[in-house]
Amino acid sequence: MITERLQPASARTLYPPSNIAAALGGVRAETFNLYAKTRRILWQMCGSDFHEYRLLLEEQAEQLVTLTDAITACMGNLGGMDVRPIDHSDLSRRSIGSDVKFVASEDGLTDLRIDNQILTGSLRSAQALCQKCGDFVAASLIDVWIDETRRRAWLLFEMTHRI
Repeated sequence: MITERLQPASARTLYPPSNIAAALGGVRAETFNLYAKTRRILWQMCGSDFHEYRLLLEEQAEQLVTLTDAITACMGNLGGMDVRPIDHSDLSRRSIGSDVKFVASEDGLTDLRIDNQILTGSLRSAQALCQKCGDFVAASLIDVWIDETRRRAWLLFEMTHRI
């Protein structure tokens, strides 16, 4: 495996690739939860700019599905562990709109922005672990995912300040 050649022997024993895969499993669950929440808020959102928000949220939901797939592929490449279905106990408990019929645009966009910021923090933690392990390929992949997540949060921030 490439990661084993790049990292010193001491790092391989302290931080096996399965630790990275386990950390990415939690990030994958958060990402999927954010996807589901984005879709739910999309259908519950009301407001005068609904059409514009709908397009933004549909694009972001598609990005989150793609990110979930990329994380799953990365997990499969690390340590050869079996990739299991997302465990519902891993999902974030932050939830808006699960028990209401309508969500005000500003509330929904703000909540999604906060969740994207939380996801950025989780990605940074996973990236730090990759760097400790010497897995610079996974760390650079995660860097791209961090940029995408920060961009989503920024767009949501800008949309809420237009309201």
